[in-house]
Formats: sequence, structure tokens, C-alpha cells
Amino acid sequence: MKKNNGNKFSLTLLQAIGTIFKSFVLVGLLGGIAAMMIGSFIIFKTIETAPELDISKIYATESTVIYDKDGNVLDELGIQKREWVSYDEISPVLIDAIVATEDSKFYEHGGADWQRFLIAALSNLSTGDFDQGASTLTQQLIKQTHLTSEKSIDRKIKELYLSIQIEKVLTKEQIIEAYLNYSPFGGSVNGIQKAAEYYFGTTADDLTLAQAATLAGLVQSPATYRPDHYADATEKRRDTVLKLMVKHGYITQDLADLAAAEPITDMLVYTESETTDKTKYQSFIDAVLNEVENKYGLNPYSGLQIYTTMDPEAQELIYDIQNTNNYVDWSATGLANSKTDIQSGIVFMDTQTGQVRAIGGGVNEEGIERGVNFATQLQRQPGSTAKPIFAYGPAIEYLKWGTGTTVDDELYTYQDGSGQIVHNYNHIYQGRMTIRYALNKSLNVPAVKAFNAAGADNVKTFAENLGFTFSPEVLSADGSLFESTAIGGVSSGFSPLQMAAAYATFGNGGIYNEPIMIEKIVTSDGTVIKADQESHRAMSEETAYLLTDMLHTVMTDGTGTTANVGGMYLSGKTGTTNLDPKDRATYGYPDNAIRDSWFVGYSNYYTAAIWTGFNHNKDGYITQTTQSKPWYVFNTLMKYLNPAGYVEPTRPSSIQSYTIEQESGNKDGEVLSPSKFTPSQYVSSELFIKGYGPSGTSTRFQQLDTPQNFTGSYTGSALQFSWNHVKGYTLTLDEARSKASYAADLATKATKISQVPTLNPTESQLRMMIKQIQTIGQTIYDVYATNHYGNEILLGSTTDNTLTVDNVSIGDMSKYKDFYIRARYENSGALTSENSNAITIDCDSCSKPVDIPNMKGWTKQQVEDWVTANGITVSYTETPTNEIANGLVLSTSPASGTLLPGETLTVTIASAQLTVPNFKNEPDFISQYQAWAALNSVTVKVKEEFHDSIPSGAYIGSNPGIGSSITPGSILTITISKGPVGGSTTPPVNNNPTTPEDIPDNGSSDGSED
Repeated sequence: MKKNNGNKFSLTLLQAIGTIFKSFVLVGLLGGIAAMMIGSFIIFKTIETAPELDISKIYATESTVIYDKDGNVLDELGIQKREWVSYDEISPVLIDAIVATEDSKFYEHGGADWQRFLIAALSNLSTGDFDQGASTLTQQLIKQTHLTSEKSIDRKIKELYLSIQIEKVLTKEQIIEAYLNYSPFGGSVNGIQKAAEYYFGTTADDLTLAQAATLAGLVQSPATYRPDHYADATEKRRDTVLKLMVKHGYITQDLADLAAAEPITDMLVYTESETTDKTKYQSFIDAVLNEVENKYGLNPYSGLQIYTTMDPEAQELIYDIQNTNNYVDWSATGLANSKTDIQSGIVFMDTQTGQVRAIGGGVNEEGIERGVNFATQLQRQPGSTAKPIFAYGPAIEYLKWGTGTTVDDELYTYQDGSGQIVHNYNHIYQGRMTIRYALNKSLNVPAVKAFNAAGADNVKTFAENLGFTFSPEVLSADGSLFESTAIGGVSSGFSPLQMAAAYATFGNGGIYNEPIMIEKIVTSDGTVIKADQESHRAMSEETAYLLTDMLHTVMTDGTGTTANVGGMYLSGKTGTTNLDPKDRATYGYPDNAIRDSWFVGYSNYYTAAIWTGFNHNKDGYITQTTQSKPWYVFNTLMKYLNPAGYVEPTRPSSIQSYTIEQESGNKDGEVLSPSKFTPSQYVSSELFIKGYGPSGTSTRFQQLDTPQNFTGSYTGSALQFSWNHVKGYTLTLDEARSKASYAADLATKATKISQVPTLNPTESQLRMMIKQIQTIGQTIYDVYATNHYGNEILLGSTTDNTLTVDNVSIGDMSKYKDFYIRARYENSGALTSENSNAITIDCDSCSKPVDIPNMKGWTKQQVEDWVTANGITVSYTETPTNEIANGLVLSTSPASGTLLPGETLTVTIASAQLTVPNFKNEPDFISQYQAWAALNSVTVKVKEEFHDSIPSGAYIGSNPGIGSSITPGSILTITISKGPVGGSTTPPVNNNPTTPEDIPDNGSSDGSED
């Protein structure tokens, strides 16, 4: 085993800076003197912000206990968790393996391997990724105990500085002792002693070469090389360690071959349960430790009792969502590198209190303590999830816009003088629309217009009230936000934690609660530190309610329907960002490759923010189909964790529903009420603060003008009409579509407004015309005739200004009195025009109508003479009556008016009045009534009833009575006696009813009795 050469470094701050600066000299020579000066300044300023070297962080002797929201122990941090062993209690072969693998010049450098660092720095500068670490064991120890795992030049400079400092305080033996005791070895296994016990059932001082090589390979990436999870990968890594030990002279090749021959699975004695439980909590614990250090300025390993806000059920669900396919299928993720998972960051918090209930820091993060947390540390563009924060929220708050306020979605540029066009995701401009619709469909132009209407300063203030801070690089020269912020175009971006806190404010009536993970801390001396949480009104309750209502529409009818859960009132927004064209070209990605996909949403109870993407652009991209992963995550979280039931937010009394005309308004930020002519398809109800509703009545829709110059002629077989078009559509539907498509193509290919010719009508106007034609239809002309009775007859309809009605006979023409035309919309009658002036059309061969005389009292012959003289067809009917003499005309149908030759007149002739005869005294009176009834189309029915004084079978009465009028087709009922009750009955002779059904059961007579 190589020993420390004993050189110590006694460096001041300036000496440390000088030592670090050595690594930048060669790079500086390449970039020039100016670059070196700038680099020196950056290094100096970065070191100033580095934390103080604190050896106690390494040698903490008290255990810190972390509790969940219910006071149950989550984890313990400190010496008890690691079971510290001294340098002499560690197998020398393990120390050799670690040095050979991780830092072959460990005994030669003073904290930094400058040659390796320079090579890595040049590589990082060329890629911009800072993937190449080149960290010594000393640097790794500093990173684990004093810094985070963030990959940045800033952290690397601090790491170098502190590494140089610690080498002056600790010996090489102490450093390697601390490193092996502090390192994580997968899951909740921390420190070499615990790792030796867990994996191999032995102690740190009794490890074999094969075991030592396995553990030495594990520390680089515990999540990748855990032998109990990934035996094949671990075996390859162990063999690499053995080769390095041979290379650096620690072992012979024969010893390496012997150790490599031992199967990994035969070496293991681990128990599964020890590493599974607390891994699911690691993301949350990491965030808690950062909050302890950064917010409260405490050493998290100094024997604290930390009471957190974590809900274990929610935390475990999020871990399972991220690391399994049980809830969300993560398998289809675009062109991801086969060794790289799509990453995600998830925050789940209480809407009302700001207490964070669960954190998903990343995928496959097990075994990594305080690694990069994509939920809390991520800085990515938020896409369209920014629109409520940086566009519509400020417009509602400062301009009193309502959900029905309209803006024109048109060809539009950023108002900074650049002429750069604002494109929508669908590359079309749809015209005037409500901001509810614009947010619902996630359109960019209306959002940028709302930003500009509210003003950059107001937007910044609004966002700052929601907890956002802005570094100089995201601000313009005058310190204001860029317009692109409205659609998520910020250079540094935000984290899911920041986005969740902002959206929770919408769901909390406008009250912002700083997101917290710690309820209280009890120090080792018993001091209680309660949660330090900022809370204030960030916006009016009206603004919060209107945004919530609009975002609810996104869930039910917009881009968020997949994320929605039936039976719950949820609000939320989707968001995506595109990859830079240069990156797409570099990695061969398609034009529609997505870099980030977001979803942020909330209920009255909980808020969740979900980001998905890749840590580095080279790792892969999100496809159009896999952008939905965050939507499914939100759906799962709410389905399992949100209380059941449809709980709507309480509407402030100052919010009122107004009836508006959609697409109305003469300028952005305005809306109008519908007029009496507004088609119902364009009328809806929207929410406004009282007194800030529609500013007037729309005049867009008017009653169609009456068609002018209506003329007509008859050819002998057809009617031909013409007229002037009314003012309406100037284009057909197909023409409008063609022109709109042309305009959209021009704008899509352009980046500057100067590249697009001026069009009239514009694309947005064309889109509104297309929608109107599709909604209320095209202009239709209906041509009518009236007949001689005054009835309206539709002859035909057309969209043209001419109409020919074929197959019109002379007889048909004789029926028409005059003609006129009306204009209407196909699907809306509200705008129908008045009738045009009526015209008559000459028809020399047409018959003239004949006036119908009053024929009552005429003889049949007089009727025949009149119909013959006028070419009228006649039909006769007879009706018995005493009103007029038998055989004379009683009435006609029609009774008056006119008839044309060939039409039919129905004449009713009076007949002698039919009366009921008197056959009651005839012995066979029933037979005689039946015979008489048959001659006069009368039906006879016979009824029987008991009678004390009239003998059985004798006549009692009839209905109608004898001598009464009766009409053909009616019924004559004859009632006969059954004799006294209890007496014998003798049927009369020939007393047979017309049909069996004519004789009813016993009953009383309803006829009159003679």
C-alpha cells in the first residue's frame, strides 16, 4: 500500500486562489489575457461564497432524527447510521482498490489532480455539460460533506478550494478514513462497515480482494452498481477495478484473475428489507437537509430533531410512480439513450398551507444522498404553465379583465422593435377570442398581448408576489422581464417547487404561502425553532378565482383533459418547451422534438407540479405522444390522494356572470354584449368583477339586407329569377380556407414580420369568417310564391343570385299569384331579411282564377252548368237536413275564394231528413227495425232490462226515440223487457240482433219511451 508522502500545505486564501488558478492558465492562454482576467475575477468571487470548512460535518457524533408530519421517525443521520471505523480497521486491500480506481495520485497531490482537472475542464468547456468530474478522493469527501451534487463550474471551484484547505487539516489517512465511512453504498447502506456487513456478512477489516474490488467499484454510482440489484453490471465494474489495481501495481494479474473468477451472486449475503424502506424518502430528506442548511443555517448532522411536513403515503406513491411502470408507463420516451432514463421532478403540497407533502427528486436516485433534486433544484423553462403567472394573472389583477375579455389572435410581433414574430404552437392565427379560450387552447399570441397590456413592471411584481426571483440574465437592460416570459421563454427557468407554490396561491384565494418542508427543529440543547414561512396576499381573491375557473376549463375542455379526474373539481395547465434548433441538428432530432413537458394543477386540497425531460439534451428528447407523461402523473396523484367529491371554490360576491358575444370587441382587452341579432351560437356567459363586464353592445351581426332588383320570368316550363347579392360573405368557404392556408404558410416560414407580405383580409379575419360560415352557415336565398289563398309556397333555395325552377306547368303557374325573396343564414334565423317587393310574372297561356259564388239553394243542374262553363271538377256528398229542401245545395268546399280550371269543388246536397219509424206495436218489431236500418245505413243494437209491468220480449223504448232524427252511419238502440225480476223470460219471435256483440249485458235503457 502506498503511503502519504507527508507534505502539508499551509495556504492562505490568496495562495489557494493561486493554486486553483494554475488549472486555468493553459485555458487562459488559449482565450487571451482578457479571458484570464475575467476568469480570475470569477474564481475569486466564487471562493468568497464557498462555505467555511467544518470538520464537525465529517466527524458528527450525534444522530439527527427526521420525523414525518405525524411524528413518526423517517430516518436518522450521523454516526449511528454509519458505524464509523478507524483507518486501522479498514482492510488495506480495500484502500488500495479505492485509490487505484478513484484517485491514483491520491498520495501525490495536495487535494486536486491538476492534470486530470485540466483535461476534464477542456472537455466540459467544449460540451457545456460539465459531465467530466476528475474529482480526487478529497474533492469527493468535500462534495459529500459540504456541497451538493450540482454539476457546475461554480461548485467545482468551491470544491477545489475546500479540498486544498482540508488537506492542511487532515492527514491522507484521515481523509481516506472519512471518505470510506461517509460514502453511500446503495439504498440506506452508508459507510464501509455497514456495506461490508450488509453485502458480505463481514467487517471492513476482513474484506477479501473480490469483495474489496466490488465495494470500490460501487462508490462511483451506487444506483448503477449495487450487487444485490445489478449483479451483471457490478461484476463488470469489479473487473475494471481489478484491472486498475494491476495497472497501478497493487496486485498481480494472477490475483486479479482469481478474484474475477468469483461470481458476484455467490458472494452476497444481504437481506432485502434493510435497503428498501427509506430509499423512497430520500428525495424529501435531501430537500429537508438543504432547507436546514440554507434557510436555518444549521448543520443537519448536529443532533437535531427535524419535524417535517412529509406524508409517507404520498411520498411512497410518488417514488413508485417515478421508479416503476405500475402507474405511468415510462417505457416510450423517444430517442433516449438506452442507459439513460427519462427524468422527472414532482412536488405534491397542501394548497391551503404551503406544506410540502411529498417530493419526487428524480428517477433511479436510490443510494444517492443529496444528489441533484429535480423537484427543488431544477431550473427549466416552464412552457405554457407560465401563462397564468406572467400573462393572464397580471391582466386580471391590474386591468380587471374577465374570463370573457377578448384579444385578437393575429400575426403579431414582440413589441421590442425586433420584428420577431410570435408563433402559436399550431402555426395559425384564429382571430378574436376570449382569454378563457386562449388559455384553454394554450395559444401564445394572446398571452404575449396580455403581458404587454398589463405591462412588464406589473407582471414582474405579480410574479415576485408568488415567490419568484429573477437573476440579471433573465431581465432586460432596464430590469424588466422580456415579453417571451409570458409563454415560458426564460433563460434560467424554474423548479417544480416554485411552480407548485404559485399555482397553490390560485387555489388558496390569492394567499401565497412559501413552500416549506419543516414544521419545527429542536436543537441538541433543546431550543425549538418553528417554521420560518413567508405568507402574504399575492393577488385579489377575484383574480385567484377567475384564474381557477379558467384553469378548470383547461381540465374539462382543453389541453388538460387527460390529467382530469371525473367527479373532482380540478384546475391545471400543460406546458412544453422545444429543443433549440442547434441541438436538434447536433443530435439528429426531429423539428417537433420536445425538451421539457410540464403539468401543474391543483384542487382545494392539494397542488402538484410535474416536470419530465432529460438531464442533458444529448440523452434524448420527448415525443409528441410521450409529452403526456406528466398529465398521467397528476391524474394518478389526485385519484389516489385527493379527497373524493366535487368541491368547487367559493365564488367571491364581487364576481358576476355576464352574457357576452364571443369574438366581440373593437380592441384587445374589450368585450361586448350580444345584440338581438347575435346568433345563439355566439352567445355565452363569462365571469367578471362587478362593474367591469361588457362595455357596450355588439354590432357585428345585423339583420341581412333585403335582396334588391328581384326579377322573374316564365319560359313555359321553368321559372327564372335573379337579384342582387346582399352584403355578406365576400368569399366562399373553400376560398376562405385556401387563402387562410396560404397566409399561415407564409407566417410559419417567417421569423421576422418583414418577411411576410401584407394580406387583406388577414389570416385572423379569414379564420373568423371560416368559423362563422361553419357556425351559422352561408347566406341562403329563399324564393317564394303566394297562391290565390294567400299561402306561402317555397319554390327553391340557393347561395347564388339566380335561381331556375324547372318543370313548372301552366297549371302550376295558374296557382301562383305573386313572387318574392328573403335572405337568411343557413343555421341561424335571427338575421333573416325582410321580404323583397312582390312581383307578378306574365303567363298569357295561364288560366285565370274563377270566383266561387254562393251556391246555397242551387239545384244540382245549376251547379253542373257553372262548373262546365269554368272548367271546374265537382264532387257531391249528401247530408240529411231540415235546413233546406231536399235535393238543393246545402254548402260547398271551399265556401268562397277562387278556383283554377281543373281544381275540384265539393258540393253538399240536402237529402230528406231520416227519422226513427214506429214499429213498436208490430209483433216482429225487431226484424222490421233491422230491415229498415239496413236500407238507411243505420246499425241496430238490442238491449234487455227487467220490467215489472211490461211483459218479457215487449218493446220498452228506443234511442233516438220514435220520430226523432237519425243520420246514416249512426246507431239505433232498441230496449226490450226481460219481465219482472225473478220471473221467467220468453224471447220474442225473430228477436235476433244484427251481431252477437249488439246484445249487451243487463242494463237500463238510455232511450226515450213512448
